[in-house]
Amino acid sequence: MKRKEYMSTPIGNVPQTIIEQYNLLPLLSNGYVYVKIGKGMYGLPQAGKIASDRLIMHLAEHGYEQAQHTHGLFTHKTNGVVFPLIVDNFGVKYVGRENAEHLMASLRKIYSITADWTGSKHIGLTLKWDYKARTCDKDIEAFDG
Repeated sequence: MKRKEYMSTPIGNVPQTIIEQYNLLPLLSNGYVYVKIGKGMYGLPQAGKIASDRLIMHLAEHGYEQAQHTHGLFTHKTNGVVFPLIVDNFGVKYVGRENAEHLMASLRKIYSITADWTGSKHIGLTLKWDYKARTCDKDIEAFDG
């Protein structure tokens, strides 16, 4: 079940052109107009929480659960995929590319995403993997967004 977010604002905060375009005056309640938030709104303090809640619910629909005691760490119920979500960055641990593709297909249903299959960049770090020696070295770089 999808959760709906609403907010209210005094009609005085709404530009006259918007009031007229959407015929808001008949919808007033005690001087406030109520709006449904379907996506994040730039500058809205609750936007991050709304986006996070939406993502968590979407991931749950595809078998991903957030760890009970580690906020931002997700696992899949059956395929072994594990990833931390840091803002809009995923570093995914998987066995079998098809399992990682499952996560990507799930995310593409609501987001535009890109993938770096080398795993060389994550949250401002350059990662150098040596799979034979089973090591990973990191170089801290300036965050490029």
